[in-house]
Parts: sequence; structure tokens; C-alpha cells
Amino acid sequence: MGVENTEISYFQAEWRKRVHPEDLSRLETALEEHLAGHTNRVSIDYRLRPFNSEEWRWFRTDASCTEWDAGGVALNLVGTQWEISKRKRMELALKQSEEDLRSLVDNTPIGSALVALDGVCIRSNKALRRYLGYSADEFAKLNFKTLIHWEDLPVHNDNVALLLNGHAASFEMERRYIRKDGNVVWGHVCCVLARDVDGNPQHYVVQIIDITAQRRLEEMKRDFINLASHEIRTPVTTITGALDIAHMLYSKGTDKKLAELLSIAKRGSDRLRSILDDLLDFDRVSASTMALTIVRCDITDVINHAIARSAKILDERSAKISLSQSDEVIEWHCDPIMLQKVLISLISNAAKYSPKNGEIVITASVDAANLAICVRDYGIGIPLEFHEHAFEPFWQRDPSDARAHQSIGFGLSVSRHVIRQMGGELSIEPVDGPGTEFKIVLSKV
Repeated sequence: MGVENTEISYFQAEWRKRVHPEDLSRLETALEEHLAGHTNRVSIDYRLRPFNSEEWRWFRTDASCTEWDAGGVALNLVGTQWEISKRKRMELALKQSEEDLRSLVDNTPIGSALVALDGVCIRSNKALRRYLGYSADEFAKLNFKTLIHWEDLPVHNDNVALLLNGHAASFEMERRYIRKDGNVVWGHVCCVLARDVDGNPQHYVVQIIDITAQRRLEEMKRDFINLASHEIRTPVTTITGALDIAHMLYSKGTDKKLAELLSIAKRGSDRLRSILDDLLDFDRVSASTMALTIVRCDITDVINHAIARSAKILDERSAKISLSQSDEVIEWHCDPIMLQKVLISLISNAAKYSPKNGEIVITASVDAANLAICVRDYGIGIPLEFHEHAFEPFWQRDPSDARAHQSIGFGLSVSRHVIRQMGGELSIEPVDGPGTEFKIVLSKV
């Protein structure tokens, strides 16, 4: 303490004056407990201000009585005390860091939890309990798996198995939970498996973002699109059918003005019917209700049928199209009708966004694992930074293109969804020179 016996005779009194006021009563209680024989020794941390210093330092006292009189009164107190300021500062900093982290997790708007391997919730934050409608005590008694909607449990179990087997470090998915009040809510889930230093699984770290409002809005949009499309389809079909008959009867008649008007009306009705088909396809795909029929089929026939059905747009653009294959015969498992529709969409895009008399090249190749079909044009192209955006619904790099090429921006989005439902991928490949190359990859079933 920086005090000599010659300076201050009453050392104990001076020592008590130097102990931090918040620690003095705790320290004296510990001493009294020991002197009364209630404890075997005194071991306590406290703060002390050394002589001629304003700084509080941490010390640890470890002492015990070794002599007692006949009446049981302690005659001495033998022990040691040493400074632990550095270690104590580290402990306090760690404690503060833990408290800050706990506060951050508890108060974040994202639901968070530590879940044991058997599904019991070790710890949860306020946002998660509020999201599911439980108190802290109630939540601690729950098994987390019982909160997952039964229809989502198989996919959840598959993902957990991947984590435990070491085939994945984490997984993300959208799934439903059952609240305490019985209502169903949607959440975007991110789950990570925490392991110890030896790699043994310890617990799951789960974060859930409430997306119930977004999902309900998406459902409302799909319902509206579905209702509007079906309600409009009947009158459009009637009008289109009448115009088809009128066009056949009068397109080569003597009244050129009437023939021209019928031709314009027919193009408009065909376009409207095409938009309705796109809307219905988008609705079915985005709701994952489009049924696929996967069969082994001749890929050359599928491509040639797509080219034949694209004859009108190819003729309008005077486009030349060619097909090359790695094998004379290519057979693969897919839904031939849906693959054909995707190819028609890609060929149509290639023709629309290429100059007149442009060239379109389709290549098909196969190996032991994958079928690859590429549709390449030499038109205006899509810059690299827009390759992923091009698959978003309604996306247009230039809104004026939508009017010039009569596109509402559903085709690529629907096409990618269809290919992914077949277990494949649709992407835009980087190319040298002008144009765009779309690549379909279907993995072996």
C-alpha cells in the first residue's frame, strides 16, 4: 500500500480507509464469517487505492486463522494478498463484452435461439418469443421441432441431417411455424451447427426473420393474377377465335383496308393471349403448382419442335437458326413440353433482340452427368452486371425495349423456375463479342 510502520501505526485502520466503499462491507462480512468459524478461509477480490494515488487497483486476499484461544476467539490471521489488476480488467472487459453481446442478441429485431441437438431451446431472445407468442419460461420447456409446421418437417429433417453428417455448414429456407395461439406464421430461417474444437456437434444457432406479411402479400398478388387471368381469358378466347375466322375469310378479299384492320386486330389478340399465358405460367411457377412430367425423350426432337413453333418470329426478323450437337442422338430425362416452352422463349428473345437477318446458334452437348443446351445470338447483348437481374420478374434493362419488343418481362423468370423444377439451371454465359448466350444445364436423374 506504500505505507511504512513508522509513518502510520494503525495499519488496519489505514487499510480500511483505502478499500473501495463498495467492497468494504463485502470484505468485512467475509472476514467476520471466517472469524466466527462459518468458513474455512477468506478468499475475496476487492479494490484498494495505494498511498498517494487516485487509481483503484484490484487485489486478492487469501487468508485463514491458525490460532484460537480457549474461548474460540481467533488470535491471528495468516495469509497473502497480491495485486490482480491486469487480470481483473481482462475479466471485467470479457464480462462486459458478454453482456453487450447478450444485450445485442436479446434486443435485435431478428428472432434468435440456441437449440440443443435434441431440439430443446437453450436460450432465446425477445423477438423470437414475441414472434411465436411464448413467454421465456414457456419457451424454455418447448422442443423447437414441435413448433415447425408438419408439412415443412421433412425438408427440415433433411437439412439437419446434412449438418450433422458434415455435408453442409449451414442451411437457409423459408418455412412455417405454429404460434401458441394456433396461427401459422412464415419465417426465413438460417441455421448453423456449432461444433467444439474436436468437431463434435454441440448445438444449433438459429435465426428467424418474420416474413409472414411478405408471404401474405405474395399470395394476394398470385390470387389476383390467377383471378384476373382466368376472368379475362374467356372473352379474349372468344375475340381471338372470331378474329381468326374473320382473318381467314377476308384477309385476301378486295377490301384492303378491312384486311389490314383484321391483321392488326389479330396481332393484338394474339399478343394479349400470349400475355395471359405468361401470367398463368408465372402464377403456377411462383406458387410451385406447375406439374411436371419427367420422361426420357429425344432432345433433338424437342429442340426442332421449338424451332418449328418459333417460325413466325424467325420469319418476321429474317433470322437464320442452326443446331449442332455433340452426339447424333441425345436422349435425356426431362419434361419435353416445358423444355420446349423454355426453348421457344429463348429463341424468341434471341430473334427480338438481334438485328434483322441475325444469326441464332443452338448447341446441345451431353456427358455422363449433364445435358447442356445453349442458345446464342449476336444482338445487343446483356451486360455482365445485369445477368442475374435479367431473371427477375418484370425486369427490363431499358423500359423502352418493352414497348419496342412487346415484352412484360416474365419469360426468363418463368423459364428459370421451370428448369430449376426439373433439377437444372438456366444462366447467362459470358461471351466474346456481341450478343447473349443462354445455357440450360439438366443433371442426370
